[in-house]
Amino acid sequence: MEKAYWLGLLAFTVLMAACGSPGVDSGVPGAEVTLTLEVEGEGETTPREGTRDYDRHDLVFLKAEPAEGWGFVRWEGPVNAPVSPDARTVMDTDVSLIAIFEEERTVDTAGERISFDSQGVDFHMRLAPAATVPTRQDGVHDLGDAAVVTDFWIAETQVTYELWHSIGEWAVDAGYTPGNLGLAGSETGGGDYPDFENIGEPPGADGQQPVTMVSFRDAIVWCNALSEKLGKTPVYRYNGEILRDAADEYACDNAEIIEGDGFRLPTNAERELAAKFRGSDSSYGAVFRDGLYWSPGNFASGSTAPVWLGSVLEGEEGDREAAKEVAWYEENSLGSTQEVGLKKPNALGLFDMSGNVHEWGWDWVSEEQRADHGGAFNRNAGRLQTGFVGGSPPDFLNIDVGFRIVATKQ
Repeated sequence: MEKAYWLGLLAFTVLMAACGSPGVDSGVPGAEVTLTLEVEGEGETTPREGTRDYDRHDLVFLKAEPAEGWGFVRWEGPVNAPVSPDARTVMDTDVSLIAIFEEERTVDTAGERISFDSQGVDFHMRLAPAATVPTRQDGVHDLGDAAVVTDFWIAETQVTYELWHSIGEWAVDAGYTPGNLGLAGSETGGGDYPDFENIGEPPGADGQQPVTMVSFRDAIVWCNALSEKLGKTPVYRYNGEILRDAADEYACDNAEIIEGDGFRLPTNAERELAAKFRGSDSSYGAVFRDGLYWSPGNFASGSTAPVWLGSVLEGEEGDREAAKEVAWYEENSLGSTQEVGLKKPNALGLFDMSGNVHEWGWDWVSEEQRADHGGAFNRNAGRLQTGFVGGSPPDFLNIDVGFRIVATKQ
């Protein structure tokens, strides 16, 4: 009798270990778990909206298909690619997902062009629309948002040495104090940093090179000079006064921007918006946000594929040739800057938004560094990504750093 009792107890213990206690998930393959799919907006999913059961650890492939005039924004819930319409989830437990769709919109004025002539040197700007642009906050997926609330003009190209020099000469007579005189691209002419022989020389055949060897402080004071020269309102002020002295470190680093039509450096959000904008073009894995399509943050601006980083992230295969079509960087620049505007433009008609030279931005990215964007002729492909933001001290100078101007549309 005692032997039978112990054999029965052993059998019961084994049965409970295999099946699990009542109401407790056993965790064994084959146990059923539930997928709940919902839709927000107009569109369909595969599997269809609703609830269905799967075996534990099943891999479920998902697809979101927007209705006509709508776009897919993102999946809410545990998926491998939240902003891709093609994703997957692993059924380790019950899963709830929402496929979010929004209506498409058009911006007919995006890319509209205006032209300016200053001292016999012309330059052009394109209109970028107010919108909420997706940002790559987690370093992988474009899940963040950055809002630009006002339309703005942005220069087609990086500021050329010809334009820089012509305004610089006028500015001295108008009461401005330059800090650094600038260089045409990366050709130093000899000498030691930062006193290269070609610094400040009159432009010649190199006039369409981007200006380099200018600091953040030089750039914002020059923007004020350009504004004043063209009859616009200089927007950089310190203690209410127009900022005119690039050598005044404290005033430049603590300058404020007033409302006005003058030229300035872009904010991070403006720069990213202009680099990523695609409008109604949903091709090449575009991300949908605020009714518009955008290049993913791991693309070079205007490119058709992720940049090649020397390795492949899950679901991302880089493309060297796609980046070379739109950007000068270490793989194709032959070790020097190039004239602006030689590569393919992006959807707004902007050139070199990735590559050639880094571009100063307005925002602080740390207590001691201002933003720079876009990558450069002597840098690797990673910096070409539209989601990349670097930083440098506001007095930093180099042959791979220049800038591009914007102006708020009035």
